[in-house]
Amino acid sequence: MTGHIAVLGPGTASERLMVQAKSRVDAAGVVLNFHQSYSPADTEADRRQYGTDPLLHLAEIGCLYDNVTWAHANHLTGEECDAVLRHGTIIAWAPAASMMWSHGGCLHGRHAELWRCVANVALGSDSPNWPTLSTCSDGLRWQC
Repeated sequence: MTGHIAVLGPGTASERLMVQAKSRVDAAGVVLNFHQSYSPADTEADRRQYGTDPLLHLAEIGCLYDNVTWAHANHLTGEECDAVLRHGTIIAWAPAASMMWSHGGCLHGRHAELWRCVANVALGSDSPNWPTLSTCSDGLRWQC
């Protein structure tokens, strides 16, 4: 049985924290989990902050390897896909989260393309209540 380290990801964590978390998982032989490129807005914010595509920057600082799982990855460029394949990074795609908030992962995501290129792409969910419970615009709760 093993553990993992989870950091919400860029925009909510410093580079120092992300690099230190990666160092710790390397030492412990476990997996690091980040959220990345969930929506067009957060992806573009990271691109502006880093001056390059987010995953390319994260590769530069050592956070894109086969012991790193990226949750979502809905909005990747071709260069980022190449980096994912080159480094063996794992993607845990949460299609329900993308559809629920209309972030475009099902329309614009490159998950199937990466999978066909033998990337390690899995299906995931952010929490157990995502597919069954939500809040309507009038504040009433409903279940699927």
